[in-house]
Amino acid sequence: MSVKSQPTSARTLRPLTEEEFRRLLVRLANIAERTTPNTIDAIREACIDCRLVFLVWSDLREADGLDFIMLKGEALLRDIINSKGVVDVPMIGAVWVSSSDEALKLRARFGEHDQRH
Repeated sequence: MSVKSQPTSARTLRPLTEEEFRRLLVRLANIAERTTPNTIDAIREACIDCRLVFLVWSDLREADGLDFIMLKGEALLRDIINSKGVVDVPMIGAVWVSSSDEALKLRARFGEHDQRH
């Protein structure tokens, strides 16, 4: 099962709460880890299949023990946030990484540089 076959395919949804969004990222990262255990391969696959991609890691300083950064889709996410109604949700991917340091290095290597979609 690939990330692209997950229930986050384009559809119209109500806005998620922050807690719901964080749970979604964990679920997607767990799926990616099971289907593509190699982090680099999982990132490449998510970047091909998804319009929004996040890197996720455990962080005990956060209340829920989780932190994340965006790897792909910043401009699209800004457009979604700025829209005032219900939007079509694009494909979303998430990949586990070991730390914020690894996430920043991977974002420098694979991330978009604020490109418009």
